[in-house]
Amino acid sequence: MPAHPHTVLDLAARVGALLLGSAAAASEVVDTMRDIARTAGLSEVTADVTYSEIVLADRSPGAAPTTRIENIRGRSFNYGRYIDVTRLVDRFVRGDLDVDQALDEVGQIERGAGRYPWWMTRLAAGVAGASAALIFGGGWLVMAFAFVANMVVDWAFARLGPRGWPVFFLQLLTGAIAVAAAAAAALVDPGVDSSLVVVSVIILMLAGQTSTGAVLDAVMGWNLTAVGRIFEAVMNTVGLVVGIKAGMLVADRIGIDLQITANVAPEALPLAVLLGAAALIAFGFGAFAQMSPLVVLAASGLTTLGYLAFNTGVDADLGTLWASGTAALIVGALAPLPARWLQAPSAVFAGIAIIPMLPGVLLYRGLLLTPDDFVGGVALLVEALATAVLLASGVALGEYLTSVTWRRLRRFESRFVPVFLKPFTRRPKTGRRLAR
Repeated sequence: MPAHPHTVLDLAARVGALLLGSAAAASEVVDTMRDIARTAGLSEVTADVTYSEIVLADRSPGAAPTTRIENIRGRSFNYGRYIDVTRLVDRFVRGDLDVDQALDEVGQIERGAGRYPWWMTRLAAGVAGASAALIFGGGWLVMAFAFVANMVVDWAFARLGPRGWPVFFLQLLTGAIAVAAAAAAALVDPGVDSSLVVVSVIILMLAGQTSTGAVLDAVMGWNLTAVGRIFEAVMNTVGLVVGIKAGMLVADRIGIDLQITANVAPEALPLAVLLGAAALIAFGFGAFAQMSPLVVLAASGLTTLGYLAFNTGVDADLGTLWASGTAALIVGALAPLPARWLQAPSAVFAGIAIIPMLPGVLLYRGLLLTPDDFVGGVALLVEALATAVLLASGVALGEYLTSVTWRRLRRFESRFVPVFLKPFTRRPKTGRRLAR
């Protein structure tokens, strides 16, 4: 007999909460929940997503209205969970799982501790931070302090996050840790660039990924979640700036002179070094985000190609803004390839690949500079927003073009594609009878 509507909505809501909490776009979350309901035979289900809540309602003819509300308890860039949930939904839509089996697997994903042990993800965070230091021209000393400090930050998040600490205060603590690392580096080498140490430490916590995801929601028409994510990005970066300012005040009181300014930008290094650093950032972040080794390697390769396109655009005098947009277009066009082969959402590969180009540093610089130079700070904030817009729209357009081409060649039939491409993919059949 068909599954009860309450059970179906429970499955859809829990899947939606996992996706939204793993940085999936709001449009993808809604479309996935509707696919689940339609597959289970509920054709009159409406779904809505706010920043912190999912609402599902079934108004099928001849049945009492049923509503399911799910709160979003936490957010993280857990791309491994994102991939696992998407694969589960794909199997459910294809008929390989019934509702009860899918609910059991959802429970396992919710309880899962992650693909890698804690010490490996901590090392991955350190590798990503040290690699970012290299892109910004940091030497071995800066890279070493960035490596250690990023592991300390990951430890703090792992310890304090589950205890209910608001993200704002965790970001504030991160800023203070970054200043402490800069002070320690200055004691070892008084000539070290304190600003470079700070940015290298906080690079994984900067809100570039959140701001780009917010712009993608806005492009797709999900303005409420877009506003929520933009505000989250700003508040997280404000937390970093407050922590940095507080750390500088303490350092000054104990006699350590730290010159931390907003004048930080990627260094003009040999191309091979920059590409290697970009690949290591992707490798470290991918492992930190609990992605499987094959997916991490594919994402690292795509990151290298994307950063190569970015540097080529800069060398061609396109400017960093349009070079970022062009690189994002290329990344988006290539992302469906590993998505198809490795059965993972193309958004995961694209999201990793644009990390070296994200506007988080611009957002940080703008907020740090604004109190002293309002016009200059606002100009940086506008540039950060423009970069996020071009990255998000470039990725979306590139995925669209590749997916349409593959569909015409009868080769692209997968749900691991951007949501707005669904008219070009197969829809699940409705009314399939599932076991209770």
